[in-house]
Parts: sequence; structure tokens; C-alpha cells
Amino acid sequence: MGRTPYQQTEALLDAHEAAVDRLAEALEQEIEVLAERDLARMADVAQRKLACFAELEQLDGTRRALLDRARQPDTAAGMQALLAAVDRSGRLRERWRALLLRLEDCQRLNRANGAHVELSRRHVEDALAILRGRQPGTLTYGERGERTPAPGTVGRNLGSA
Repeated sequence: MGRTPYQQTEALLDAHEAAVDRLAEALEQEIEVLAERDLARMADVAQRKLACFAELEQLDGTRRALLDRARQPDTAAGMQALLAAVDRSGRLRERWRALLLRLEDCQRLNRANGAHVELSRRHVEDALAILRGRQPGTLTYGERGERTPAPGTVGRNLGSA
């Protein structure tokens, strides 16, 4: 005997919540490894993050299939209509709302971690520019997308000075 729409939706929420918990944990660990500059752990955390993203995409496909079976559009209103149809108590709607808030938190963490990585990258590029006899922050993009020194900023490489 198959599961009811309520049971299917509840199972989907269970799986989503578990995946978001794993993603939040990976993002928190990413903050630590970025601060510590622990490359070995960073690779592991990045792999776990990618696995979480893949799992969330798969779960979103399952969510879209539930919406399709319920003849609801893949919109916020469609999801609310599905939740209202399968659960008159509102418990699943509340869980869905909380899940969306957790996903927003994860998105903010991911953006902050990305900004940290970008800042670190700029610091490394600036240090390399100084070692190459250029002013920091003077790289531009060439015709093929390669990074090149801006005109008039090339000095002598400190290794050959």
C-alpha cells in the first residue's frame, strides 16, 4: 500500500531538514577551516557541501513531482496550496516555513564564506603583485579573459632585481 500525500510530504520535509542540517554543519565547518587555512579539511568540507547541494537538488525534484501530482504550480503559492491540502493542522506549513528560513541562513553563510575566500584571494594576488614589482590591485583582464597588469604598472620582478 502506498503512502498518503501527507506521509509523502512529511517524508520529504524530514529529508529536506536533514539535508539542510548537514549543509549548515558543513558551512559552519567551512568558516573554521577558512580561518585556520586548513587546506586538507577545506577539501573535505567542500566535498560534503557539494554532496549536500546535490541532495537538495534531488529533493527539490521530488518536491516538484509532488506538486505536479497535486496539479499545483512550482511556485510558493503552489507549495502552500499543496501543504494546505494535505495537512489541515498547519504543522507541515510551519515546518516548510522554518525550512525556508534555515535555507536563507545557509545562503547567507555561504555568501559570507565566499566573500572570505574572495578577500583571501585578493590578498594573495596583492602579495604576488608586490613580489613581481607591481602595485597591488592593478591587474586587469586581457582580450582572452587572462589577468594582466594594467598599463604603466609593470615594474621589475623582485626575484630578478
